[in-house]
Amino acid sequence: MKFETVNAAMKTQPWGITQEQGRLLYDFILRTKPAEILELGTGVGTSACYMAAALDELGAGRIVTIDRNPDLPEWVRKSFTKADPALLRFVDIVTTTSSYNDALLPRIEARTKDGVCEPCLDFCYIDGAHTWADDGL
Repeated sequence: MKFETVNAAMKTQPWGITQEQGRLLYDFILRTKPAEILELGTGVGTSACYMAAALDELGAGRIVTIDRNPDLPEWVRKSFTKADPALLRFVDIVTTTSSYNDALLPRIEARTKDGVCEPCLDFCYIDGAHTWADDGL
């Protein structure tokens, strides 16, 4: 999936990253080739669409995107439908009731042995609630 296709589809998004930011994110993914991406703050899925399109072009990769909104999966599916629903194969949508930590802690614990956490992420994209309490902590 080329950038231009996703960019055209994202022009009608009610909110999310700008087209210029989408280009930067897309090019960054192509350049660095991350296998595992964590996105904190999914919103309507605009940035996830750009990242998934880049992973599609690379032919591999995974995005775990986490948000607190219970309507999140429906919103993200609508966004991906605008671009290409097949891009969802690169995305795991996680909703949590209170904070990112609810979803992250079990993942960290699963990768921790003898007090050492084995890294598993190549890129973390933080675009959440934009507050210190939600994102900084």
